[in-house]
Amino acid sequence: MKKILVTMLCLTLLCGCQSNKIDINEERAQVYASYITAIQDNENFMEESSYFDISTAMNKISENEYRWDVIIDSPKVAMYEIQILAVERNVIGTLRDDKIMPSFGILEEEVYNMIPNQVDLNKGYVEGFTLSGMTELPEVTIEVMVVWTGYAKLAQNREFFYLHAKYEEPKQ
Repeated sequence: MKKILVTMLCLTLLCGCQSNKIDINEERAQVYASYITAIQDNENFMEESSYFDISTAMNKISENEYRWDVIIDSPKVAMYEIQILAVERNVIGTLRDDKIMPSFGILEEEVYNMIPNQVDLNKGYVEGFTLSGMTELPEVTIEVMVVWTGYAKLAQNREFFYLHAKYEEPKQ
C-alpha cells in the first residue's frame, strides 16, 4: 500500500510539473498566428517607410513558378528585436493559409537588429532582410508587417506595407 501511495504521489508531481511547463514553440506559433490576424485586420497600409527602405523583386524560376522577394534594408534609426512577416494575397484577395509565410524573428530564437552603418552578425546586427515566397503567378500583392523596438526599448513600433511584385521579361 505504501508503494502505491508513493507511486501515485510521484505521478501527481510529474503531471503537475508537465502542466506548468511552457512550450516556447507554441508561444512562437501563437505570435505568428496573431501577426497573420493583425495583417488581415489592418486597414492602413503604406508603400514606403521613414525608418528603412523596403522594395520587391520577382524572378522566374521555371515555366510555371516564380519567386518574389521583399527586401528590407538601409535603416535610418536603430531598430531592435525586429520581427517581420510577409503574407502573399492570392487572386481573389484572401490570405493564403495553405503554407507558412516567410518571416524573421518570430518562429526562431535569434534576435535581429538593424542599426545605421553597423553590421555585426555575431551580435545580431544585420544589414537587411530578404523574405522570399514561391508562387505560380507572375504578379502578386504582398502585405508585410515589420515590428521593432527603438533604442530606449520603451515602445514597440509596427508598420504595415502593401507591396506589388511583378515579373517582367528581360529586355534584349
